[in-house]
Amino acid sequence: MSILPFIIAIIVLVLIGLVVTIKIGMNPSESKVRDFKQRSRNLLIIYGMITIVLVIALSVFLYNNL
Repeated sequence: MSILPFIIAIIVLVLIGLVVTIKIGMNPSESKVRDFKQRSRNLLIIYGMITIVLVIALSVFLYNNL
């Protein structure tokens, strides 16, 4: 089994994260004004979840190949 599907999954998830980040930044529909620290924390949570999904996918991939 090749590692190509995992690389494609990484690219797709990163692109989704970037599109969501840009869309949120362009049209912030917030009922209250948030500072830079709060927005940065929210973006860190988004990218943290993407990283956790990628680590789980990598561990499953490596487990199936061993």
